[in-house]
Order: sequence, then structure tokens, then C-alpha cells
Amino acid sequence: MTDSYRRSARRFAALMLVGFSVCLPAATLAQSGSTVSDNRVSDNRSQQSTVQGRLDRTSQQLGDSTYFNAHPFWGTAGQRVKIDLTSDEFDTYLILLDPTGNKIAEGGGGTGSTDARLVVTLPATGTYTVLAASQRSSIFADYTFGRYTLTWNLAPTAIQPEDLHQAEQLWVQASFLFSQGQYKEAFPLAERALAIREALLEPTHPDVLKSLRALGWNYMAQDRYAEATLLFERALKASRQAFGTDHAETLLYLNQLASLYALQKRSLEAEQFFRESLDIKRRLYGEMNPKVVESLTSLALFYDDQGRSDEAERLYKQAFELNRRLSQNNASQNATTAEQSRFNPSQLGSLYLQQGRYGEAETTFLASLEQHRRDLGEKDYAVAWDLESLAKLYLQQGKVDRSLELLW
Repeated sequence: MTDSYRRSARRFAALMLVGFSVCLPAATLAQSGSTVSDNRVSDNRSQQSTVQGRLDRTSQQLGDSTYFNAHPFWGTAGQRVKIDLTSDEFDTYLILLDPTGNKIAEGGGGTGSTDARLVVTLPATGTYTVLAASQRSSIFADYTFGRYTLTWNLAPTAIQPEDLHQAEQLWVQASFLFSQGQYKEAFPLAERALAIREALLEPTHPDVLKSLRALGWNYMAQDRYAEATLLFERALKASRQAFGTDHAETLLYLNQLASLYALQKRSLEAEQFFRESLDIKRRLYGEMNPKVVESLTSLALFYDDQGRSDEAERLYKQAFELNRRLSQNNASQNATTAEQSRFNPSQLGSLYLQQGRYGEAETTFLASLEQHRRDLGEKDYAVAWDLESLAKLYLQQGKVDRSLELLW
């Protein structure tokens, strides 16, 4: 995967911090629609999760050459977790990392057993990481590999209804710290606030969804993609339950997860979500809509990064033609700049440039430049992008003077 998704993710996260790292008002229990019969409720994170995996020589390695696969899960301070790693094919070993990445427990199966178990009381709220590893029987033996089953069982925690007020205070503090760039101090507060809200409110409650979204974007700003993915997956599940599949809120989480999966090289899931997003936008908004252009472009970029040039070119051309028609319609209707499509046709030209198709690249870059000057004005960033793209083309062709002129 190239850096294009990482750059996009960081820019997106930075923009979202301004809009969502602010005080999100906690609702009262009466507003939430939940009823509480006791003065305590169980945290709805409490659950058993099972993962089927496989260790081989393509797995990650620790400094001592131990092979492992990493599996994240969310835990709450004071919660007790039991972790089991079983395999019929190799000697297992478990390592547990806390939300800051420090090792807090480890162990193997012991003499005569290939299964490993850890039982730990979690010291903080946040995303923990279990390392499912292989161990050698002696320093002279090689590692063995194979299939395994990893299970973690989180015991319930007790949270009192009046803690909703505390959650609001924690969120206000965390939002301020996020806005100041003090992520290390902000994350524990925001994570605790989210844990309380999820325990006391329904998963579909607006405060829960906003908290998941804001915390997920802040994780993305710190390149903590696995943790962001866990939050957006929960948000997507709740949004589908609350609003259905064909809804703007659901689309938001679907698009975010598609990009996160792409960043983590989870290609099958990324492609599925990119395509699902495109289908939903076509149903919601019709074909002639800038949101459809955005999805066509995102899927084309994904195929481009995957080296699937033919599929990328086909989608770039669809986006290019649809964007051209939208631009003509907007011009005829005197649409404002904000209503113009922000698609950059030069992405198709960049694909041609990579393939050495210089004539087609130049034609596409010039058409993109003309459209952006007409729709967005001479000083828009997209115009600078087009000029730079043309400069790269001319430089690659040895036209240095022309390239320098455009760069200036």
C-alpha cells in the first residue's frame, strides 16, 4: 500500500479534530431510552471473543526472533480477562501489552502442555494487544508453526448511573487536551468516558456514536489504525441497527473502515466496503452526484495501489466523465464553488504517466487544469496540483524549461 491513504487519513483526521474533538453533551438516562432497575449496570463490552489464526514464517517477529500475530481488544480498568491460546501443531506462548504498548503479562503452557493461559486484572481503560506466539522447546530447537485458536473472556464491570456526569466531565477534559495536541494525556480520559457511555446508554445512542467517531479520528491522527478500526466497526454495527444500510451516518463509518482496512492491507475487506459504499451512494443520491464521483475515485485509487491498473483506469474514466457532466450542469445553473465537484481528473493522468502513456497523460492533465480554473478559480489548490502534474510529465520527457516554468 502506498502512502496516499496514510496522507489522506491524516488530513481527514486533522479536519475532523476541529469539528468533533469538542464537548459532546452526555444525555440523561431519561433521554437515553434506557431503564435501570439497580444502582449498577454491567459494561456491555463484557464478552468472549474467539479468533482462528495461523503462525508461519511470514508472521511478525520480536527482537529475540519469536514469531507472533497481534490481536487487539478493548478492556476497562479493573476488568478481569482470561486469555487462552490453544494449538495442536505448536507450543504456544502468550504476551499481553497494555494500551501504551508495555508488556504486563506473558506465559506459556508449561511442561507437557501446548496450551497457554493468562488471567489478568486490567490496569487501565483502552485497547490491549494479545501476541499469539510460538515458543521453542530449547535454545537449540527451531520454532514450530501451524493453526491456533485464541480466546479472551472479559468479566463484567460495574458502573453506576451517576457516572454519566463524570463521563461528560472526562470528555470535556479530553477534548481540550486533543485540541492542544496532548494525545498521551487525552486518550485515557476519552476512553474512560466512552466506556461509561457504552455501559449506560444504548449502542445506538447519539452520544455513544459521536464518542466512537471522535475517538476513532483521534486514533487515526496518531496512526493507531487497529484501535481506530475497532471503534469504527462498533459504530458501523450500531448505525446499521439504528438507521439501516442506506443512510448517510452508516456511509460515514463504511467509508472510514474501507480506508482503514486499506491502510492495514486488509484488501478483501477494503474492496468490499469501497464497493458497498459506491452502491449505497448510487441508491441514495442517483448517478449524477459528486458523492458518486468520490466513491468511484476512492475505489480507483485502491485498485491503483493494488497494481490493478486496468480496473483503476476504467473507474477513473467513469469518474472523469461523470465529473465533466456535473461541472457542465453546475456551470449552466450558476452553482457556487462549494457546490462544484472536488474530484481531481489529473488522477487519471497520473495513471497514464506511470504507464508511459505521455500523450494521454498530457491531454488529461490539460483538461483537468482547464476545468479547475473554470470551476474553482486560478488560485485553488487543485490548479496547483494540475500544474505540478504537468511539470512532472514534461520533466520526464526532458522538457526541463517548460517543467520549471509550470513549477514556478
